[in-house]
Amino acid sequence: HSATFECELSYEGIEVQWFLKNKLLEPSEKVVTRAEGRVHTFTLRDAQLDEAGQVKLTAKDFATSAKLIVKEPPVEFTKPLEDQTVEEEATATLECEVSRENAKVVWLKDGKEIHKNKKYDIIADGRVRKLIIHDCK
Repeated sequence: HSATFECELSYEGIEVQWFLKNKLLEPSEKVVTRAEGRVHTFTLRDAQLDEAGQVKLTAKDFATSAKLIVKEPPVEFTKPLEDQTVEEEATATLECEVSRENAKVVWLKDGKEIHKNKKYDIIADGRVRKLIIHDCK
């Protein structure tokens, strides 16, 4: 997602500088700055969590600032669970995939949380989450 900041100055033709976290911004694929008349804009494309911080515009001896807040998108299931049929005493593996590697996944059986033990193995591998059930009954 992109974030755009806009500032309108009292007259045209003023040189401005944009800063993010006190670092002077240079135009690039990610950083787009524009001046149209008295209105100056800065757009940060594909804003990342670690880019959150203070945005500042300076013009001559004038400065103004605002905060850039970047929120994580909600976690979604990119591959849902599928029903499994296994023989009694066999091992079943339930697998799903989530949209973020750091997503916290809780496994439930009949509304109660499942924890890793002799019967259950819980695996997180990148975006894939697995519940391995040993000795199915």
